[in-house]
Amino acid sequence: MSEGTHTVGAQIGDLRVPEQHLAALGELRDILERGAAKDEVLARVVGILSAASTLEVGDTEIHDGGVLNTDRANFDKRFQPDPHNIATICTAMRQLGHKIVLTSGTFDIIHIGHAQYLEAASRFGDFLVVGVDSDEKVRRKKGDNRPVVQEEERLRMLSHLRPVDLLTLKGADDPHWQLIRIVNPHTLIATEGTYTDEEVKTLENAFVDRVVVLPPQATTSTTARLRRLGIAQHGALHDRIESAIDAVLVDRLDPAAIEDVKSHIDVVFNDDAGA
Repeated sequence: MSEGTHTVGAQIGDLRVPEQHLAALGELRDILERGAAKDEVLARVVGILSAASTLEVGDTEIHDGGVLNTDRANFDKRFQPDPHNIATICTAMRQLGHKIVLTSGTFDIIHIGHAQYLEAASRFGDFLVVGVDSDEKVRRKKGDNRPVVQEEERLRMLSHLRPVDLLTLKGADDPHWQLIRIVNPHTLIATEGTYTDEEVKTLENAFVDRVVVLPPQATTSTTARLRRLGIAQHGALHDRIESAIDAVLVDRLDPAAIEDVKSHIDVVFNDDAGA
């Protein structure tokens, strides 16, 4: 066995327990025997989950970890749809002394700006929780043609970004500021224009220690990129229609009539482009 790997230290039920976790499990037993508070037990469990480990199974080394300290997506651990689970995990993280950061967004067609934004957000604490708008919530805010990427794929893509520790979905009918109340973060990260000055004061008085507003982390947003793509497609379609008019009507209408048709097409396309 190579230096630095961990042997299997114990077997509890069907679980293999790495050697480096045995002391922590012993402490857990002592805590339970003392009848300590649930928060203390949860904190110790999260501490075990967050430590990466290396197991040997036969001749193969398996590198694994919990939610933290691992480059693996661990989607089933990182994504928590249940508000109770989110509250439990965040309570445990606070008990461990970690500073919790919360941010939310659509994250449609993930680009460098999203990655840089989340990395910047993660620097304000130790544990980053990300709320992702559901498909229905996005449709209500941005229109029926959004999101381009469906919610499950958006969530799974975010689970691969290293700054993200915990993910959850924000429903269209969730109560106002529900996730903020559940997570109770030390720092709430927002983009410009998300909250009014009055809302920031309310948040900092009631739910969070501070609200930090980050500027855009990229020169082009998802919406702007989609608009540019739509304009490009718009122009290509216009050119194809004009070519078809020339090909089909050249022997059926006089040149003046053809130009009238093209002028009408131009008006329609210009109106659509400005919509």
